[in-house]
Formats: sequence, structure tokens, C-alpha cells
Amino acid sequence: LNYVNWDGVPYLLTKGTNLIQGTGGTNYQQALLVFELDITNETVTLVQSSDFAYSFSSNMFLAEDSNGFPNILVTGTEFDTDTTGGDFMKLYTMSGDTSLYVETPVDLGAMDGFPIGDLNGNGWSDFVVNSNDEYSFATLNPADTTLTIEGVLGGPGGEDVGLSFDIRFTNQGDLNDDGFDDLQYYGTNSTSFGQLRIEGVASGGTVDYANPTEHLFDRADYRITGIEGTYTFGDISGNGLDDYGLIVSDGLTGRMDIYEGGSDGTTPTGTIELDGFVQFVTSGDFNTDGREDILMLIQIDAGTDEEPMTSNELHFYELGAEDPYHVIKSEDYQPGLDNYNNFIGTIANAGDINNDGLDDILVSGASQGVTPIGVYFGGSSISLNPDDEISFPEDDGTQYGWGIGGVLQGEFDLNGDG
Repeated sequence: LNYVNWDGVPYLLTKGTNLIQGTGGTNYQQALLVFELDITNETVTLVQSSDFAYSFSSNMFLAEDSNGFPNILVTGTEFDTDTTGGDFMKLYTMSGDTSLYVETPVDLGAMDGFPIGDLNGNGWSDFVVNSNDEYSFATLNPADTTLTIEGVLGGPGGEDVGLSFDIRFTNQGDLNDDGFDDLQYYGTNSTSFGQLRIEGVASGGTVDYANPTEHLFDRADYRITGIEGTYTFGDISGNGLDDYGLIVSDGLTGRMDIYEGGSDGTTPTGTIELDGFVQFVTSGDFNTDGREDILMLIQIDAGTDEEPMTSNELHFYELGAEDPYHVIKSEDYQPGLDNYNNFIGTIANAGDINNDGLDDILVSGASQGVTPIGVYFGGSSISLNPDDEISFPEDDGTQYGWGIGGVLQGEFDLNGDG
């Protein structure tokens, strides 16, 4: 995670784990780490380390506040000790100098949860919390940072009701073009399943969290058995609003249904039939048509029945086209290695790196150790091979392990050069 303070100084945020040996064994102390970047001198300095839990693992999220700086929500399950144990939610708020965080986070309660958009209009992120095995809508009081559980989120009704959320994309923004953040999630029951949407309101209004708008599929529809992911895009359709897509599958084949921003979510504006299992989707203006395109990382069956093999490929789509206008295979990204051992692991929209007005792309083989990050420049004819590479130093004693990690992130101007 990252942010830039009022003085234009960029900071990076991450988690750290200290292994502490005790009489009962090894404890894992989780800590929030804040690094300051000095672009001129090319240095990265640790400026804050704050312990928040004894836990084997934890999640960290950005949460909005009305001052324009990100709060940090940390969640997880704490080890049992004399005074602690069980689920936790803790919130780091910005301290008075507007650069670092308070040393001790606010304890929001013994529960699990994650931040969403500002649905109640008070300028701060709201939350979905899992309390007593039920998902509930919760709000934060900016005056004293106390959390209030408003009530249980609505589902599709009927029997065997279940709700699920994609926590990678919890702040989905304004999905219906009314000026307020919304929340979209999945719901199922014994006869149907699909998307549910809770709409945000102006400050002082009441969020109707118990009665979401429903866009459901009948389980008897042979074509559909599950919605595997929801992705928010830029303006693909050209109506000036951000769009979103749902990946729908019957277990054997799948498609992506694309919906225009501002629509009611009933009828897609386009559909892409998928050639394989989708790993990740993003969007950007990668070619010269003046509109955003869809970029998918797809796992393709590349072997035979006797020698099964898979490979990850990048597929570029324009809205309305049945086939991708460009495909980059794993061996294109790193020539000389076979499909099976050279997966493209992660991709990201990097923003406009080369200042030509088009978005560029970062590609990595995250499971291949120090495999370089590939940089592809947007253009009327995108190259098969990387236009540039970001390499790791060899034999410097650093254990890179899984390359650059799970998810690439781009689109930020850290040094202020535009």
C-alpha cells in the first residue's frame, strides 16, 4: 500500500513479522511498517514500526477518512495468550504530523471484517464485519473512532442463504452514477444466485443494508453455475462512466458479462467468451482507439491428454469484439523457457510510463524467483516481447523466493515528474 503526504513525500506501507521465541514456542509478532521514499537520493527509510498482534498471518486494508489520508485496518486471528486470543479488527489513524500513524491502533472489536466505500456519506469508510457467523454492515464514528454494527446484510431470501465477498475489490466506488459509493456482493439460496447491491446515500441518510437490489440467476439455467469474480474497469463503453464485469461459468466454459456504469445491472452491454480460467483482469487505454480496453490473464490448456500442461497468457479485448486483438504468451514474455515452467504470474496496469498518452503494462513470473519484470508499452501495435525489463540483482544475498510477490501495483507518480 502507499500514500503521498501534503508535502508530496511518498510512503510505502507493508506488514512485518518478528519471530519471538518463548517458553511455549515461537510467537509471530505482526507489525505495521512505514517506509519513506527519497526519490532524489534513491533511498528507502523505515520511519515507523508498530506491533499490533501475535498472529501467524493478518490482512491489511486501506480505509478512507475525510482528511484525504488513508487509515489502515488490520485484521486476523490472534494467538491465545494470557490476555488475548481470537479474531481482531484494529484501525490505525493518521497522527497529528500527517505523515505517520498513531503508535497504538484503535481496537474495533473481536471480529473479522474489511472496509468498503463511504456508503453513509460521512467521509469515512464503512465496514462489513463477520460477527456471530453473520455478515453485518458497520459504520465508524469519526469523533471517537468507535464502530457501530448497524445490522445484518440482506441476502436473496429463501432457504440455504449464503453471502460471499471478494476482499480484493471492496471499495467499488459509485456503481450506479448517483454520486455515492455502493457495495456489490454475491448471494445464493436453494433456487438462485447472483449479485446483490447496496446503494450509498448522502450524509444524514439511512443505508438500506437489509434490502439490497437483486440481480439473480435461476439455478435451473444450465448455462450458469457460479459467478467467479467481479472486476471494476475504467470507461470501456465510452459513456464517461466506469464499467464493471462479471465472470460467469458453468464449470466447463465461461464468459465475462460487461455492464455499463450507471446501468441497473440487468442487461450486459457486451460479452466475452473465455478461452480458459481467468486469473486476473484489469483495464486501460493500451491501444490508440481512445477508449479503455480489457486485459485478462488467462490459464490455457497447452498440453495433450497424455501430457497435460497449462500456460498463462495475456489477452487484450475491445468491447464488442469476440476475439482478442492481441495475445502475449509465456514464452513471449521470457523466450527460451517452456510454457509449463514459465508462467506469467501477475500483471498490472502501470499507467503511462513512457509519456506517450497510453497505458503501459507490468508482467511478472512471480513463482520464478528473480525473473525480471517485463514492461510492455501501449501502442497501435503492442510488442510480443517486453519493451523493457526491471531486473533483480544477482547474488546479493537477498532471498527473493517468490519473485516480486503476489500482485503487481502501478499507476502512481511517486517522484512527481508527471
